Amino acid sequence: MTATQLAKRLAVTPAAVNKIEHAEANGTITLNSLRKAAEALDCGLVYALIPRTSLEEILAQQARSIAEKEFQKVSKTMALEDQSVDPQTHHRMVDELAQQLIYAVKKELWND
Repeated sequence: MTATQLAKRLAVTPAAVNKIEHAEANGTITLNSLRKAAEALDCGLVYALIPRTSLEEILAQQARSIAEKEFQKVSKTMALEDQSVDPQTHHRMVDELAQQLIYAVKKELWND
């Protein structure tokens, strides 16, 4: 389809179509412009965020991050009292806390 043909469907000038095409190429196009273009082409617009990993992995990473922060608070106090744990125990305890967080408070994992 030519720019003139698309312009006619969009009820704009060919220059406006050119501007839309440049905005799309530059990553500055608006969803509204995309929606109008889709309608003019008898298409639907699908806007989606797709996770790079599984949702389970995202949840596990967030829980582990929170567990690590919480354990760091405790480990400082433990170190002051000469009760530090070895790295292997530290890792195991953080993993256990992360699992508890996943199963107990999923919705609160996203509070910063």
